[in-house]
Amino acid sequence: MVGTIVGGLVGLGIAIAQTTIRRRHMKRQMENGGLLLWVNTPTRERERVASNILSRNGARDVRIQQVVLN
Repeated sequence: MVGTIVGGLVGLGIAIAQTTIRRRHMKRQMENGGLLLWVNTPTRERERVASNILSRNGARDVRIQQVVLN
């Protein structure tokens, strides 16, 4: 039982450390110009909807890129 508690606390510590590191990294990315976000849409209409949603929520420099898979 003690091992389970210790293991849980170690896991919790690792999870908190990872979250903190990722949060810092994301904050640095935003301060340096933002994040790249790729949205896969199956149709042109969904592409338009996704673009509008991004723009309404503060996205800047939204670009459409068509990828053709063979």
